[in-house]
Amino acid sequence: MSDIKHFLLFYDRELGRLRDIQVFPAGQEAQAAAAYAEAEHRHHAEIYASDPKLEIVLLGADSETTLRTTHSHYFEGGADSRRGVIDRLVARIQELARLLT
Repeated sequence: MSDIKHFLLFYDRELGRLRDIQVFPAGQEAQAAAAYAEAEHRHHAEIYASDPKLEIVLLGADSETTLRTTHSHYFEGGADSRRGVIDRLVARIQELARLLT
């Protein structure tokens, strides 16, 4: 049996943050896939709109720590997240302001 857990992520594209995460232990692949299919059906309008508001993904990893590393853009503060980009821009602006004074 595999030690891979499955993580069902609900990512709010408008806010640039994770709405929810559901964890399925190793051995519950079928339950994870069923939950994913049900979530896609329930949130169809938000996912498939011309300007999608929600992204739902099912990912496998050995731990949430690994998932936060490999898919950091889904987690607040990740280097690729909207919050991470804003934080880097603010830091750079502050650095430039210090150089100009």
